[in-house]
Amino acid sequence: GCLVAKSSIGLELDLIEERIKSLVARKDEGALIELARCAQELRQALDNLVKRGASDVSNIRRIEQLADEILRSLEQRVTPDLIQRDDAARELAELRTVATALDAVRATKASTILEEAITKVNGALNAQDEAKARTPLMQIRQSLNRIVDGPSLAAHAAAVLDTAEAAHRQAPHSAKVADLLLKGLVELATKVMFFHAAWVVHPERVKAVRALATRLDELAERFVVVVEASWEPPLSPEVESLVQNYSAQLCTAAVGKTEAEIANRDCGAAFDHLQALQLVWPELRHRGDMALQVIGVLNGVRAVVVEDFMRATRAGDKAKAIEIASFAQRWQALRQGFEGLPPDPNGDLATFLKNGGKLSAFERHLDTLDAEFAKVAGADDGADGGRLTTIIQAFEAAVTIWASVFEKASQEQQNRLLGCCAALEAAAEAEAECCLAHSEAGERSGGLP
Repeated sequence: GCLVAKSSIGLELDLIEERIKSLVARKDEGALIELARCAQELRQALDNLVKRGASDVSNIRRIEQLADEILRSLEQRVTPDLIQRDDAARELAELRTVATALDAVRATKASTILEEAITKVNGALNAQDEAKARTPLMQIRQSLNRIVDGPSLAAHAAAVLDTAEAAHRQAPHSAKVADLLLKGLVELATKVMFFHAAWVVHPERVKAVRALATRLDELAERFVVVVEASWEPPLSPEVESLVQNYSAQLCTAAVGKTEAEIANRDCGAAFDHLQALQLVWPELRHRGDMALQVIGVLNGVRAVVVEDFMRATRAGDKAKAIEIASFAQRWQALRQGFEGLPPDPNGDLATFLKNGGKLSAFERHLDTLDAEFAKVAGADDGADGGRLTTIIQAFEAAVTIWASVFEKASQEQQNRLLGCCAALEAAAEAEAECCLAHSEAGERSGGLP
């Protein structure tokens, strides 16, 4: 019975050996799957021999030799070409599965020997890659050394990223190269933040640094995969936080300076502060707290402009009024440049001043009428010809501009106009009565003067 059992296992091993010999020369995936089955069958055969007392030393030795054949085939598959293929991870996993199955029929683990073969090939590839990457790594160091201020940051930062990307292509699997590249990116990120004063004040430079930070983070995420680490903290959020904080500080300072200029009634200086603020306004346009501050000072400047214009118009200072009207046009353009703010409820300032000038002229005509009627009321002979002419002219001038100002005239101004109309009627009636009295007196005297 024992001899029959031995012959049966020997026959089984003969079949396995024939299959292995036909498979080891093949490098296709189907052959690897078949080798995996052979490894399982060898393990089953060894288990059967062990159950029978492990006395069949010849066949046990034969199983080990067949396992060696499979292992050599696995090692032969581990080539630089395999390691560099896109599907290397999948095929290496299949090789490891077969090697693990062989561990049960070998004194020395096949999986350990396979890993040593993989490490050896990787080492050789990395050595070659590192040699290729040596030049770009030196170029990265040279570019980083040139970055000593803001202008040099703008000039050389992109070159660091370009060269880092090229170096990674030369050694995509080298942990040593990836680690050196990551250290270079960390140094570049540090310089970006250290020299922030050179770019944070210029919108175009901020835009360029944002693009730089995004690209730097993307490269770093690729490099950390090789060294099995993480990229923390990324540069982009750091840049964004710095830009937002700087913009908010500049806004607060500009608003404070503008408020001081408003108190001094210096609209020109206030304009300059608001114009400087516009450079960073795109960063703040979505912040409600900043918008309220800016609207406040814009309204403050507008109020001073309107008051000064009205004062100049009433005083008849035409040159000053023209100067203020010109400033109003610039101010209106400035306000429109603050994108995201709600429209000015008072409308266009230049148009408002134009209408306000007419309103001021209308009020000046009312002042003339009030003064003339006061003289009429205090005179014994009523409204003489000169006063009446002045009154009529003032009324005609007021009527000419009334159509364009009546919607904006205050209730007080409307009441004054009604009062002047009533005074004119009273003066006219008094003058008519006076003329009638003179006429009757002349008739009684026989036409004598």
